Amino acid sequence: MKIFKVKTIDDHPHYVAARSALHKEDLVKFKKLKKNPELSQEEKKVLQARDYIQQQSWEQALTYLENMGIIKSEYLNAEMYAIKTYLFQILARPEEALWSNQRALFYYELCGDQEGLFRSHYNRSVTLEKFQQFKLMDFHYKEARKYTHSPHQIVHLLKAEAFVHCRLGQVDKALESIQEALFYGKDLEKSHFDNLRTVASEIYIKTGQINKAIELLRDLMASKINPERARVLAELKMLEALLDDTILKKPAATIEKNQEWALKWHTLSALQIGEEERAKSLWKKLSKKYPLLYGGDFMILDPLEETTAFGLLLKKIYQRKAYSHAPQKNLSKVDHLIWLLTNATIPQRKEDLIESIWGEDYEPSYDARFYKLVQRVKKNQGIENVGGTYFIKSQKKQSA
Repeated sequence: MKIFKVKTIDDHPHYVAARSALHKEDLVKFKKLKKNPELSQEEKKVLQARDYIQQQSWEQALTYLENMGIIKSEYLNAEMYAIKTYLFQILARPEEALWSNQRALFYYELCGDQEGLFRSHYNRSVTLEKFQQFKLMDFHYKEARKYTHSPHQIVHLLKAEAFVHCRLGQVDKALESIQEALFYGKDLEKSHFDNLRTVASEIYIKTGQINKAIELLRDLMASKINPERARVLAELKMLEALLDDTILKKPAATIEKNQEWALKWHTLSALQIGEEERAKSLWKKLSKKYPLLYGGDFMILDPLEETTAFGLLLKKIYQRKAYSHAPQKNLSKVDHLIWLLTNATIPQRKEDLIESIWGEDYEPSYDARFYKLVQRVKKNQGIENVGGTYFIKSQKKQSA
């Protein structure tokens, strides 16, 4: 009877050595090891895909992997699907990232590969955030924690922890987690440290540390190997426009090549110069691509997305466009809410309505009073609530 033997990481020592050299950014050593005659054709192909990624040739790497054909080694299959997961994430194709990730998890589990299982569970959590599957995210972070044994993995989990704290409104804990991640990340390879600092800049934005984020993003612009260069440049320019009231002009080629950030850039630019119809057309493409993040009429459905550079600049642009004139003085709270919703050009967030009506910075303690106010107004007006935003039903139909 023939015994089935699974090929694991131990069956690919020459591949692992070459991959390790690339991971440590020792390109001279990597190119030498990649020519090792003891490497199989399968190993050489997976290493070539990794080489394309190092050159930031995302589409070329993906095309190369998709044309590889059948791979007999279980471990190399795990590696191939893990690489494809990363590429789909970079190329903003989350559904395909999840599918590839599931395959990578299967093969890493088959091989008993601890590091691969850590990376796959972590990457699954990151991708699931696009679909707002927070319970599943938490499950996979906990699964990843079972396989943590290096500073590199600790950094990944601390980054994830920072985002969870942001979502829960725990600003101090979010900053504490990202600062701890930056401390552990100082000894990482430069490309990985750049990625960590890119994530840190987003945490700073979400926690209101705008100037600190700008400083970090400007520093990151000097790096030529950061795989998220398009995001860095786009977020930097959006934050500068937020603070300086400047118009977003033609984006750099780096941004144009990234579909997600190109759509965001051109949407904001069109709104700034009054090209409303063009902006709506671009927004439809964005909301179709990310239906759980963006809805109709320039609505952001995920509260955490509202605190990104894109979300903050969009809000500022629309705050200026929201009302053509000021409300009367001494309006009752009921009349004030009706006036705000009747005169708004876009659906309004609960937090913004509370700040306008009570004249105070938003606090969750106002929610109960606000909901009672909405119920009172609903007796005479067709108020609707979609994705956390409010509008008068009759006004919505007129603007459609």
